[in-house]
Amino acid sequence: MSENRPSEGQTQPKKKVKETGKLLLLIVIVVTFIVWIIPQFGSIQPRSDVNAKQELRYLLSACKAYWAKEGPGKECNVDIVSGTPYEYIPDPKVSIKGSGTEKTFTATAQHADSTIVFTIDTGGMGIFTK
Repeated sequence: MSENRPSEGQTQPKKKVKETGKLLLLIVIVVTFIVWIIPQFGSIQPRSDVNAKQELRYLLSACKAYWAKEGPGKECNVDIVSGTPYEYIPDPKVSIKGSGTEKTFTATAQHADSTIVFTIDTGGMGIFTK
């Protein structure tokens, strides 16, 4: 009877199966993570494009403060809201242009290190073109 039992130095078959199952589960988790994470890196925008889009949001925010004080029918542009009291300070590496009333406002921005021009309107909706 004792001949069928594994000796102390031998591993039991059930233990091997359990360890193999854990290893396979770990491999599946790692592969799933890799398959999920790789496309995420492809969709990351360059910092320059993020800066250009952020400048558009800053300008729109400053114009909204301007319209709240001066009235929605007044023309807003970069020069009007730059500095005090609206505190818009354009990034020197971003070329930004924009003007309009609260209903007609549009602006564009392009970072010096990018070929993409971003556009925003009063509603905060933006598109980009190359």
